[in-house]
Amino acid sequence: GQHTFKWEYEKDGSVSNGGDCAWLDFICLPSGALNVALAGFTSDITEVCENETVNFIDASSGDIISWEWEFEGGSPATSSFQNPTVAYFNEGIFDVTLTVSDGNEFSTVTLEDYITVMTAPETPTIPEGPILVSSYPDDTDNYTTTQIPYASSYLWVLEPSEAGTLIENGVDCTVDWTDYWAGIATLKVKAMNDCGESNFSEELEIGVVMTAVDNNLTNSIQVIPNPNKGNFSIHVSDQLVGNSELRIINNLGKVVYQNNKISNDNGILHINVSNLEEGIYYLILNSEYKVLKEKIIIK
Repeated sequence: GQHTFKWEYEKDGSVSNGGDCAWLDFICLPSGALNVALAGFTSDITEVCENETVNFIDASSGDIISWEWEFEGGSPATSSFQNPTVAYFNEGIFDVTLTVSDGNEFSTVTLEDYITVMTAPETPTIPEGPILVSSYPDDTDNYTTTQIPYASSYLWVLEPSEAGTLIENGVDCTVDWTDYWAGIATLKVKAMNDCGESNFSEELEIGVVMTAVDNNLTNSIQVIPNPNKGNFSIHVSDQLVGNSELRIINNLGKVVYQNNKISNDNGILHINVSNLEEGIYYLILNSEYKVLKEKIIIK
């Protein structure tokens, strides 16, 4: 008589890459089984990149004499071949339908969301995290970026590399700063999958200071008046002026002002950033001896 055979696959919580499924083949039925038309198919792959092809394999039972395929998102969109090859040019998740006939009966099967077409991932957003940090021993800081569709991994880059060590975990990253390192570091990230990789994100500029070190220099920078409309006088000690670089960073980590040739008038630096929007900014003075920071407010 007629019987139903059923196989179940139960997903665990570990791996989700690749097919992540169970495959069954070489199923032998007794000679007395009914030979009715029953549609069924497989394919050589279910996840492809744009512009790649999929080979479909008829697995129908019965004395089949006709095959009618429908390929959502595929080219060709339909086929009457028994084992067609189909190209996919655009990303998405698509159904596949097969209708077979033995001349008397028809059988149809549709596998929803059967084919996944991926593309190289988009560029992640600029990392989010603190832009003024300390390199005191055991100091670490966490950064994150957006989750990108179809991305299977992420690559983080810290420059200069001697500024710290990266502990990467997908869209999250921890920087273990090198003890007592001081300077301007940049952090960027890109997304990757089997179809390619994105461009690097915009760089997040991070001012790294030696907090709790050289405390005698903690009063070596003073911004007057603060707040104001953008016309600041910066008072520094003489030893910090030579070969100095001045940067102003907004709260998104973007450099909005930079001056590599700072004029010195008796230890006073003058800057005019009245073109900047009102808000809170961070002034970083990178000298030959130390990196100093100060919060400034434009209003």
